Amino acid sequence: MIELNKITTVKTTAARIGHKVSDRAVFSVAILVASLSLTHAQAGYLTIGSQALRDTTDIMQQALVPSSDLPFDFGMTGSSSGQSLQTAQLATNGETAGEDPSSKATPETNGTNADGIEGSSSEAMPSSLTNPVLPNVPSTIKQSDIVEPPVTTEQKEQITTAPLVEKSTPAVKNTAPIRPGPALRKGFSALFTEQRPFLLYSQDASITYLMPNALVDHPSLGRYLRGILEERALTRWQEIRTNGVEIEGLKSSDSNERPPLVITGRVEDRFYSPAFSSLYLEEKYSIGDKKYPDRILSFNFSHGDQKPFGLSDLFKSDGDKTLGATIELIAAYIQADIVRQKTVKFGTPITPDQDSWLKGLKPSVLLFGTFTLVPSRETGKIAGLSFHFNPGLLGAEADGSYNVFVPASIFSPALSPRFADSFGGDALTASRHNAKGFSTASVNIERLKANSELGGNMLIEGEVPGNWCDGFHLTLNDVTSGQIVTEGLVQMLPELPSYGLSGNMIRFRAELSVSGAGGKDGKLVFEPFSVAVHEGRVAPRVGSVCQEDRSISLPDPARDMISIPVTY
Repeated sequence: MIELNKITTVKTTAARIGHKVSDRAVFSVAILVASLSLTHAQAGYLTIGSQALRDTTDIMQQALVPSSDLPFDFGMTGSSSGQSLQTAQLATNGETAGEDPSSKATPETNGTNADGIEGSSSEAMPSSLTNPVLPNVPSTIKQSDIVEPPVTTEQKEQITTAPLVEKSTPAVKNTAPIRPGPALRKGFSALFTEQRPFLLYSQDASITYLMPNALVDHPSLGRYLRGILEERALTRWQEIRTNGVEIEGLKSSDSNERPPLVITGRVEDRFYSPAFSSLYLEEKYSIGDKKYPDRILSFNFSHGDQKPFGLSDLFKSDGDKTLGATIELIAAYIQADIVRQKTVKFGTPITPDQDSWLKGLKPSVLLFGTFTLVPSRETGKIAGLSFHFNPGLLGAEADGSYNVFVPASIFSPALSPRFADSFGGDALTASRHNAKGFSTASVNIERLKANSELGGNMLIEGEVPGNWCDGFHLTLNDVTSGQIVTEGLVQMLPELPSYGLSGNMIRFRAELSVSGAGGKDGKLVFEPFSVAVHEGRVAPRVGSVCQEDRSISLPDPARDMISIPVTY
């Protein structure tokens, strides 16, 4: 944890020797001091971010530079409603009013090779927290200070299904030791891969962002995203520490309770291809007992150019008139869809003239700046754009956010040559379901949403995380009794292309037979198998589809389990 007493100590020490210390540098020092005092198991939860320095000496030197020489600005970045929020939405997507986004420098590269992974193979990282502990993994903590758990190479007996058997039934080993499995990822494992969460925790603030799959294969995207989230976290933290109204609440708060400022968010993959990634973030924001409306952000990134792109890049911009005509066309489609959504939501037919938000709608790149790419049924293609509107933009804040899908056929003639060939086909219809807590695991399922009714002989198709390649359980559980009602027969299909929602996924098909009168509450549970490890490599099961030449992170059955509410 990053505690205030550590931060105060750093500032006091610097003051004694006549130096001013910036809050940003103190933040980096505090993270290092905190991380060095953590236990081996706790250290993995801290991430310094793209601006962190390499070691203690460099950090202290940076911290003691006169504050006037440090290029950090803790100004406000946006608002939850009105024009300020529109500007914040646009800034997140790499656009500002009156400025061509393509001319902006890419923030994450900082003059370095954007293809290179941060640091080098000789850099220190917390050792892997898998069981058994892997040898020869670099660590920032001195080896003499680490109490390692005992290393065992004994193969644990694995169970391929979720059986209801008597305790006396002997377990059967189901591994294939003759075939070497993939190596475990050197570095963080499971939570602690490139997807490790961004976490800022102090006495007065807790800010957490879970990261998407796209970061695993694209370090330049990781630097870009972490840079933005670090700035947001530091800005929010600075706001509450300098806000006089909130300070009174901080003085009276119990230090044993959770911090007053709490921001949580999961950055989701919405589109993935070798050329582009599209990410979606919904922040939940509260101060004390007061909850604020969720904030929606999007990040669209070109892997070829290694920089973000926005609407001004997508469409032809021979002049403001050309781009303006495209925006007006999209606005007309969005307005009609919002009218339909409000009619369904409130049960009363409305017209744009009856709705003050729609009547005063002024189409602009600012207003439509928060969007994500929608995958097509044609592999690698984009079917259209999904536009996201924060609460308070197109309706009352209590109405929540609005989302509108605009198919590519509406605007395809206006696409710039650079993007035109990437669009085409019908939109994919699949629902995403996420694990709870500190897990980035998710499954994408076709034609099956939350609260669907199951019955008869069913065929379920979808995709699961790539590190579930050794297999997973699919069961229907009764909510009341907790018992397993039925178990699916799962077939992994690695030869099929992924849906394009996110990278590093494996397709599957499962047969599930469900009987009953209906109306009972249940949950469809996806649980990865425990993976056996032998001498630093996976000992795959019979039928495993893990690739020997691709290192993986170990799944955690308890943490990565995904549950979908259903009736049966």
